[in-house]
Amino acid sequence: AAFAILACDTNELFNPGFQLSFVLVLVIFALSSHLQRPMARLSEPDDFIPRRMWTTGQRWKAEIGRGVAATIAVGLAAWVGSALFMWGYFHLVSPVAILANLVAVPLAFCVLALGLLSLVFGVCSVTFAAVAVNHANWFCARALIASVDLFAQVPRGHVYVEWPAVSRSGAAEIVVLD
Repeated sequence: AAFAILACDTNELFNPGFQLSFVLVLVIFALSSHLQRPMARLSEPDDFIPRRMWTTGQRWKAEIGRGVAATIAVGLAAWVGSALFMWGYFHLVSPVAILANLVAVPLAFCVLALGLLSLVFGVCSVTFAAVAVNHANWFCARALIASVDLFAQVPRGHVYVEWPAVSRSGAAEIVVLD
């Protein structure tokens, strides 16, 4: 996708939205599995019990633990990947984003999955199912917006950070327009 966008407009490389989007995806792919593995091990039974001897309850606990660990890992990786860009471009550091991502990432996944399911039902002309899925998608989208609004109201949820003070020794400034 990045190559296709840059093939159409090379100036997109200097767009903060382009940089944030693609670097964030790379950081999530690079970090999330490394963060997930140690957290997922916490929900598994004793290491000396072979997997084939796990009870049904132990399997369920391990599976749910993997899902929770994956959600936390993606949220942490997204925060780490975006922190430098948020500080550099917008002069903000948002520690509450770690908690907000734990809610927003699964809801955004639901919105995407339900949207694709609605598209499949629409193509297959299953109108009643498409309507039901669209209503569920609306509910998930509203929940996502409400959760973002809720986390935006947290006191000290974001902190304004300035660039370090640098003494300027020049008497003139040159501005070059694109």
